[in-house]
Formats: sequence, C-alpha cells, structure tokens
Amino acid sequence: MKKTPAPKIILKASTKLIFEKATLHGFFKNRNDKFIAIRVARCVNLNHLNILRYYNFVIYSVFNYYSFADNRNFLRNFARGLNLSCARTLALKYKLCHASKIYKKFGTKLKSFDSNIEFFIPPTFKKIKEPEYNVVVLDNL
Repeated sequence: MKKTPAPKIILKASTKLIFEKATLHGFFKNRNDKFIAIRVARCVNLNHLNILRYYNFVIYSVFNYYSFADNRNFLRNFARGLNLSCARTLALKYKLCHASKIYKKFGTKLKSFDSNIEFFIPPTFKKIKEPEYNVVVLDNL
C-alpha cells in the first residue's frame, strides 16, 4: 500500500494590497508602481513618544495579522518604509529638512530621550504561527 502525501497549504499575503492600504492611510505615496515613504502630517502635533507609539501600533497590528503568512519576509520592506516615514514625520516635527538628520540625532531606531520607547522592528521575519487545521476523518460510508 502506497501512501500519498497530503498537499501543503501555502498562505501568501498580498504585498501590493498592504502597501496600497498604507498609502490610503498616508504612510506611502504611489509613484509608477513604487511605494515611497512620506511624512504623516497629522502626527506632527503629537510628542515624540506618541508618534513612536502610533507607528509601533501600526507595525504590531500588521505583523500580528500576517503572522501565519508564508511570505512574511516581504514585511521587512514594509517595516523599513514605515521607519523612514516615521523619521520624515519627526523631521517635520523638529523642523529639520531631512530624515538623515533625525537618524543622526535619535539613532536608527528613533529612540525617544524621555523614555526607552524606540521604533519596533521585529527580530525575525519568519512565519511564527502555524495555522491549525481541522482534520476530518471520514469513516466508512
């Protein structure tokens, strides 16, 4: 009796859809099918700590939602884009021209001087949750 392996289910997240939703919320701009990080002007009146909390909330929620995806490593580009968007927002807040000056002042994780809060970048981009499958065993019918 020969056993045939069960097909493996592959769950992939739509990368373009995630960037398009982030574009609708004002984190990116779409230019010739390239997504460019932009500043979020509505966050300028918040203090540094709350801006970091807002961006961390967005990253935590997106990474948690796609924790099961097999192509989760594409979120590395999304996290880098949000980091640049946060730096550009802070540059607007502190009236600096470029994000590079913000990186020099606060570091690459944009750490707040008031507390130990910093921009969250996940330690791993691998799939961290295995989806649970309900296996139905059919008896002799």
